[in-house]
Amino acid sequence: MTIADREADFYDLFACSEHLGSDFLIRAVQNRRLAGCEQGLWETLKSVEPQGTMMVEVKRNPTRPARKTTLNIRYSTVTLQPPQNRAKKEQLAPKTKASNFSQRS
Repeated sequence: MTIADREADFYDLFACSEHLGSDFLIRAVQNRRLAGCEQGLWETLKSVEPQGTMMVEVKRNPTRPARKTTLNIRYSTVTLQPPQNRAKKEQLAPKTKASNFSQRS
């Protein structure tokens, strides 16, 4: 399992995970387009009924004290559309991936 932050949110890494037979957990930065859906990734996942909750402790920073918060956990399988700004000759295919969405309640 590879865990990565927002800089790993790019199509080529999603495509490469299939060839490597590896699982990835990536914090998304892009509200990606989905196949067969008018909504983007975030709106789609927000519309899924929460499947559970999780209490987490958020560490302090210079402007905010430490605190605890509850996350609502949602997940679904989605098909991500390939980027539109690539050369047509690449023939990029949509990628079906499990996605989760965690949000403070």
